[in-house]
Amino acid sequence: MTDTDSMHDPLHERIHHFIEAGYFEEGTPSYGVALQVADRGVGSLIGGQVAVWQNHILPVLSKPMNDEERFQCALEQDREDEARFGLDQPAKQKPAG
Repeated sequence: MTDTDSMHDPLHERIHHFIEAGYFEEGTPSYGVALQVADRGVGSLIGGQVAVWQNHILPVLSKPMNDEERFQCALEQDREDEARFGLDQPAKQKPAG
């Protein structure tokens, strides 16, 4: 991946958003691994870097970046709840007494 390609990659943009937001402290393993993935991709990780990626970086990257993503996440959660609990069905009314 070239520098130009990585700058337009959604994962690259997402990682840099969270770095700039202060989620990864410079000098920590998470910071280094996040930058490596942003620049060279997940396939470049070896050994313990994979665990850092899975346990420390992915949970952060799964957070919404902006209001639009927060809204989308809320909609998806509502759909899952409706499917799980059958909330899309109209409530049955009891006959009047």
